[in-house]
Amino acid sequence: MNEPEFDFDFGSDPLPDLHAILREIRETTRFARARFYGQPATLITRYDDVRAAFRDDEAFPSRAFQEPNTVPVTGPNLLSMTGQEHRVKRRLIAQTLKPSAVRTMKQSLFSEVAHALVDDFEGKGSADLVHDFTARFSFTIMSRLLGIPSAYHDKLHGWVQDFFGYAQNPERALRAKREFDAILLAEIESRRGAPQDDVLTELIEVEVEGTRLSDGEILGFVKLLFPAGSDTTYLANGNLLHALLARPETLRRVRDVPADRAKAIEEVLRWDPPVTLQPRINPKTIEWRGHRVDAGSMLFGVSCANRDPAYFDEGDVFDIDRICPIPPLTFGNGLHYCVGSHFARSVMATALDVILDRLPAVRLEADPGVQVQGGSLRGPNRLPVTF
Repeated sequence: MNEPEFDFDFGSDPLPDLHAILREIRETTRFARARFYGQPATLITRYDDVRAAFRDDEAFPSRAFQEPNTVPVTGPNLLSMTGQEHRVKRRLIAQTLKPSAVRTMKQSLFSEVAHALVDDFEGKGSADLVHDFTARFSFTIMSRLLGIPSAYHDKLHGWVQDFFGYAQNPERALRAKREFDAILLAEIESRRGAPQDDVLTELIEVEVEGTRLSDGEILGFVKLLFPAGSDTTYLANGNLLHALLARPETLRRVRDVPADRAKAIEEVLRWDPPVTLQPRINPKTIEWRGHRVDAGSMLFGVSCANRDPAYFDEGDVFDIDRICPIPPLTFGNGLHYCVGSHFARSVMATALDVILDRLPAVRLEADPGVQVQGGSLRGPNRLPVTF
């Protein structure tokens, strides 16, 4: 592939003006040359093409990206599986995250954790909602769901970051893998002798078509669950709170009309998704939808697609009354559609309910340093508020 046309990197640069950049690219071309963590990549920019790319696991197999980038750390995981293996293992994992189970979690654990976090800072009259709430909320929930001992909670975020920095620092990632595996395998062994009311026990006991998850598969799923269920969700919560805090009239509306909060969640998932660009690998140069796509790194432009004017009128506008004629691609499409989409929405709903109910006068402090940033994973760097 020729050198990228742009002098910025969608993987490593902060890109606070990302959406303006992507809009200009989308208006110019369906397929753009870009850079991702120092490597040339093909960026797909328009809704129809991005949706088709998600659904074409033969042309752009998820496994091709996962095997060199995550499998050395996670072991077998859903995103690296295809065919019968993927079908059965997805059904096994989906049992633990089915909507009825998530509703129960929301009514108990989610609310308990959110209120405890607000208790820590409510009396101060100010907080950074990224540092004090959104990041801690998601990781605490995930740790509690899995029954991981509290002594390790502070290390979990670092381990997750190290896992998914394997391509940049494999030695650090593999060291984190060894530490995490030792802890989780001990917990798995403990649950076999003394089952508990947690997701880890469910993963051990669930059975579909006579098949259960192996210890290695449980490890692989848990290592995906943390970034998928905590890292991206904390970014999504940050994007949601930033969008509302920056629009006081909309904030007042969702505070006073709780039924409109779900609309705000759906709109922010379209308007500023936490996974802005989904990386994949194209194993070989192909002709695809009338375009030559070179072998190498791919970027599925989720955010580009979610604002494509072919389907979303005034897509750059945050509008909680928007009626989308077609589903946004925030959770993907096709074979690897996010199995935890119900979970993510419920975590976001609980976070918003507790913040608005406990801090009804919350407002964003004037701070020019506040930015929503990131080219692939995206969220605010901080959210200083008073109340």
